[in-house]
Amino acid sequence: PEEELCARRHQGEMNRLGRLSRHMFICVSEKSPDKSCAAREVQEAAWKQLKRRVIELKLLNVAGRTKASCLQVCKEGPVAVVYDHRGATWYRNCSGSVLDEVIDSHLVRGEPCEAHILAVNPNMVTPTPAPVE
Repeated sequence: PEEELCARRHQGEMNRLGRLSRHMFICVSEKSPDKSCAAREVQEAAWKQLKRRVIELKLLNVAGRTKASCLQVCKEGPVAVVYDHRGATWYRNCSGSVLDEVIDSHLVRGEPCEAHILAVNPNMVTPTPAPVE
């Protein structure tokens, strides 16, 4: 029965992943601090905030969130990137109220948060999620 429970959990996770329409990666760099990077404490706090908000807003079946060790954009951090049907939208200064704005706009409503965009790459498109059975 434990194997069966594990298999059901795994299948449930795979089904959930197939339904995600947006995915946010946030930089929590493992690199040594740089003057242009956000302080490690700020990055960690932003990651905790993102995890908490995704759960509070019940977005787990809509939006993925991943802690990235380095997004290789070491300025105006914490930096985050959201992948969706438009491609990749990169955001600057993603902590505190700015991160809340990005979450509310892009993860909840599916609209990029224009005020905090660092860059956009429409060539990095995620596939449309499969229909739920």
